Amino acid sequence: AYEQLQVSKIEQKTADAVSISFDLEPAQISKFRFLPGQYISLKIELDGATYHRSYSICSHPSQN
Repeated sequence: AYEQLQVSKIEQKTADAVSISFDLEPAQISKFRFLPGQYISLKIELDGATYHRSYSICSHPSQN
């Protein structure tokens, strides 16, 4: 099942890497706990086509 998320920030980190931050509602926060090595699958609908991409989850060591 997909959860609708609002993008709050996109940062270009390198020529081929970006950091995407999301605004989460309080009820969503507990759904997005993660362990090292996990990833998230994103789905976007654009101009009538649906695209699926997987992204690694990462955070600062003081966050989880």
